[in-house]
Amino acid sequence: MGIVGSLLSAIVSLCIFFLSAIVALAIVVPFIGIVVRFRVNYNPKALSLGPAGDSIGIPDGGEDGRVVGPRVTSLLGMFLRVRRIEGWMGLYKGFMPLLLYTMMNTLFSLVWIGSSPHAPKGGYSIPRASMFQSLVYALFMAFIALPFGVLTNRAITTPHKLPAFSPRLSLKLLLTAYERRRPWVLYFTPGLLIAQALHVAFVTLVFRVVRVILVPALAYGIDGAEEDGT
Repeated sequence: MGIVGSLLSAIVSLCIFFLSAIVALAIVVPFIGIVVRFRVNYNPKALSLGPAGDSIGIPDGGEDGRVVGPRVTSLLGMFLRVRRIEGWMGLYKGFMPLLLYTMMNTLFSLVWIGSSPHAPKGGYSIPRASMFQSLVYALFMAFIALPFGVLTNRAITTPHKLPAFSPRLSLKLLLTAYERRRPWVLYFTPGLLIAQALHVAFVTLVFRVVRVILVPALAYGIDGAEEDGT
């Protein structure tokens, strides 16, 4: 009965986490989508033909201030544009990749680092993690974050309406034929690999050193502090 009870407790905990992740992402994803769209929005200056037939640029605020594409100057403006064109569901583009990334990240951290089932004094429990465990976790996080980041950004900015429960069709729309045959080429997207490497270095080195300096008692988590009697 003890094994069955532990198994049921683990299933209930996973279900609660899954539901809480859905609620959290339902709040966060629209903001992420608006920021991503606003950052990739680009309005080059419109061109017209000069007297000799040469293309000349029309400066912003010049002859008529024309630019190519919609002029969006604020996050609120981007929000209103997305809601008007794509509706409320358009604000939740990228939800499924973020949900899968969150689940994979959390499950790996529970399996690799572990978590104390009983928090000290009824508070929040931060599991003890060694430098090696933190490094492996950060490497795994970087390994899955890069392709999921590419998929999430493309899912947000694509004009296609992606099905939530048809990953094969979604991947066909988001990835080129070459990328589907050789998915590892996503890791060679200019700038992304170095950005993830810097993030890993920050998580495993800078963040840990700063925490040790500022709060030595929590250097190994709350569980470690309780065991050491601090």
